[in-house]
Amino acid sequence: MAEDAKTSKKSKTVDQDAHWVQWLTGAICAVLVSGMIGWIGYEAVIGQEGQPELSTRIVHQDRVGDGQRVVFLIENAGARTAAAVVVQGQIRNGEAVLETSEVTFDYVPAHSSVSGAMLFQSPRDAGRLQIRPTGYSDP
Repeated sequence: MAEDAKTSKKSKTVDQDAHWVQWLTGAICAVLVSGMIGWIGYEAVIGQEGQPELSTRIVHQDRVGDGQRVVFLIENAGARTAAAVVVQGQIRNGEAVLETSEVTFDYVPAHSSVSGAMLFQSPRDAGRLQIRPTGYSDP
């Protein structure tokens, strides 16, 4: 019991108002959190749902053994992510298709690009190379 009396005498409670920096920090955080909640709510309710806008471009071609490797970028300029994106490449000689290769990407996020490569057995000068996206699914 004597120890309880000593402990209570040593502990002090300071009654002091918060410093102005604490008020300023709290106000800034409250504004930021409210703004983020409002933005997320706006996007959820009113935000426009677009479609993926996929396009491809060849970055470079390398010789690999007797064939070639074609490195390309697939870009999604749309406002929506595309999943299971299939990109098909063909080597054509006129209307005849000499060789076909396909690559499937798990996803291509909105407003971004992903790189990949296709391997062909035909040499570089065998015909005209065409690479294009052929399909996707909504995630």
